[in-house]
Amino acid sequence: MKRTVSFALSVVLALAMLLFIGCKGNETQPKQADVEAVYTKLVESGQLPSMTKVPERDLEEVYGIDKTKLAQWTMYLSENYAVTVGEVSIFEVSDAAYAEELQSILQNRLDRLRKVAKEYAPAETAKLAPVEVHRVGNYVYMVAGNDYNALMKIMQENIG
Repeated sequence: MKRTVSFALSVVLALAMLLFIGCKGNETQPKQADVEAVYTKLVESGQLPSMTKVPERDLEEVYGIDKTKLAQWTMYLSENYAVTVGEVSIFEVSDAAYAEELQSILQNRLDRLRKVAKEYAPAETAKLAPVEVHRVGNYVYMVAGNDYNALMKIMQENIG
């Protein structure tokens, strides 16, 4: 009887360990990335229009992003958004609690971009349709360009 109970307990523990390992494997873990290097890879893909970097002072003044809570960031916009949709916004927060707030800020920005595109660049609205704001660990990002899937492949390979 003791052997049966010991064997059953061993089987239950082994199954619990396998379930724990299996569940943990499904989590998306961010990779350590230099956000400027990731931006360079996105540009090299040929899926972005001509871009211009957002000045640091505009982060807070224009976009409402608290730069004191960022470990690193890069944000580029299409040089002529009225004609060609394109944006790369990649942030690594130093304060994990700020990631959710930043995700909300970027989502509001994306919602506004979609409204503006309908008015000023209706032919470009399809490029914004699949765009989503992503959060992986302390990284929050959004990319928009000619081929969203190609851009997202680069993001997932480099950040997660």
